[in-house]
Amino acid sequence: MTALESPGRLLIIKPSSLGDVIHGLPFLNAVRREWPEAMVHWVIGKGLEELIASTPGIDRLISFPKDEWKQRGVRAIPDMCRFRKMLGAGHYDMTVDLQGLLRSGVVTMWSRADVRVGFADAREGAAFFYNRRVGCRDVVHAVDRNMAVAKALGCHSEEVEFGLGLRESDAADASEILSKCGIDKDFLVINPGARWKTKIWPAARFGRVASEIHEASGLRSVVTGGPGDIEIAHAVCAAADGAAVSLAGRTRLGVLTGILARARALLSNDSGPMHVAVALGRPVVAIFGPTDPARTGPYGKGHVVLRASVPCAPCRKRECSDMGCILGVEPADVTAAVLGILEGA
Repeated sequence: MTALESPGRLLIIKPSSLGDVIHGLPFLNAVRREWPEAMVHWVIGKGLEELIASTPGIDRLISFPKDEWKQRGVRAIPDMCRFRKMLGAGHYDMTVDLQGLLRSGVVTMWSRADVRVGFADAREGAAFFYNRRVGCRDVVHAVDRNMAVAKALGCHSEEVEFGLGLRESDAADASEILSKCGIDKDFLVINPGARWKTKIWPAARFGRVASEIHEASGLRSVVTGGPGDIEIAHAVCAAADGAAVSLAGRTRLGVLTGILARARALLSNDSGPMHVAVALGRPVVAIFGPTDPARTGPYGKGHVVLRASVPCAPCRKRECSDMGCILGVEPADVTAAVLGILEGA
């Protein structure tokens, strides 16, 4: 694919999930450095707008309510038509689909851009909707794949910069909620939940690590998560013997970002907050099971990935009767890793 001229109006399609959106930020910054005058719009999943609403370089966020449409079925068709008409009226010179799925490919077509770019190996037939396809089969990590698209477009800078924005109000709200919990200075964040149950390390082990970290360093832990993680967060705190406090279900996305920005480090399963912490420059200890850290692990240096060595991993299974890949990770090794990066930080 030959380098392309600067687009006056550029549409980026990267609706979800939380971690995937973070992986798209280096692409945004690469094209911004190359084309500083371009008008850049971003199609993002409804509910995730707050994550990048204050990130420099985005002129407009376009909310994409895909989950609502899926629930409503045929009743959502009029809304889809209006969304399609709105995109078509955007007069985009170029649309770049960084999601690579059927629905994002369709949205790419709806944009009616002259140049429609996506991955040559996009899934679900999405590549059918592109007229410029980028081959990066040998590129492994999601961030590097997105940067390969930027390079194919003619962006000369290879610097990976996330540039995740943080609103002052979110930082202030994070400080207030931490203060109310008695956390006024250094702390560790623990994120024990995940979308797949095969990614979840046992809550009692997280609690044991929190207790050992507190005993060794004096640091207390803040346990985060969404409304669906309240039970597991409480279990972590119960096993931590007073060394952890739960904020699960009590923070919106912007406030979570503010909390992670203040943390000394994050201990997490393979999950979206792990990538947010990386984008904020926070060191991460990540526990991996069925997924491949080479593809979706914490990007860059200064992080530690722990996983058990089993022949079947990574398998990407959401159901497993054994789960030896993640259950084989020992608490003592996790405690040592966290203490190690705390010393480095």
